[in-house]
Amino acid sequence: MCVYESKVSLLINTYLKALRKEKMMMYINWGIVVISCIITGVVVYVLDNLTLSIASLTVILALRCNIAEIYLIRTLKISSGKTLLFENGLALIFIVSSWMIQSWFCMLIYGAAYLAYLFYNKENLRPLIEQMRDGVSERSGGNRMNIAVIFAGGIGTRMNSKALPKQFLKLYGKEIIIYTLEHFEKHPEIDAIAVACVKGWIPFLNELLEKYRFKKVKKVVPGGTTGQDSIYQGLKAAEAIAHGEKSIVLVHDGVRPLINGELITNCIQAVRDKGRRGDDGSGD
Repeated sequence: MCVYESKVSLLINTYLKALRKEKMMMYINWGIVVISCIITGVVVYVLDNLTLSIASLTVILALRCNIAEIYLIRTLKISSGKTLLFENGLALIFIVSSWMIQSWFCMLIYGAAYLAYLFYNKENLRPLIEQMRDGVSERSGGNRMNIAVIFAGGIGTRMNSKALPKQFLKLYGKEIIIYTLEHFEKHPEIDAIAVACVKGWIPFLNELLEKYRFKKVKKVVPGGTTGQDSIYQGLKAAEAIAHGEKSIVLVHDGVRPLINGELITNCIQAVRDKGRRGDDGSGD
């Protein structure tokens, strides 16, 4: 009874009202009232059976729900006939098993039937699960993680600093890349940092990270021969950090420390507001 009444109230009424089909819903309700009076009269006054009178209430509600749902299916021109039969079958299994067995075993029977129903509808449930995950993700801040990818794979050819890559040149006693990393390390919305560094200088960078007590740098990987190659290596590291889950990734040059927390916040928010998702679920 609860299932059918809730389905009519929460689902069918909502759609029929949105489609401006209130008159049809009224006709269905009036028809069910007439049928209900007839069935109740037969069961109570002719058959004089209390059990059947209770069962008839469920039958009447199920009939009302199914008539309205069939009308809605035809109005929307969708194919849900098999699903409707499956749902009614589940309700019937629950009623019969709980009525006749009256023990915990009936719940096992219904549970097995419900699992079969979920398996049958697995393709329809998958988008719903994705939407639920996205909804939770959005409420918690837009995506599962916010990851900064810092590429510092260059050796400073234009600055003629081959002996020391430009990202490790000191400015007021501190390496340039440290200034850059600190912006992301201190930002409350950044969850992790991946750095693509000149391969031969990774041990030195690790020493600096330990010296300045960085906690958010999760991966340091070798950079490529070009800036684009280094970004690619950094993105692969970010994917590994996120374990393949959808995340916001900010890409920044390690030798450009003149940024601030507000800019990082604005970039994250811009992705949440304007970022598009492809058909395969990937972000742009």
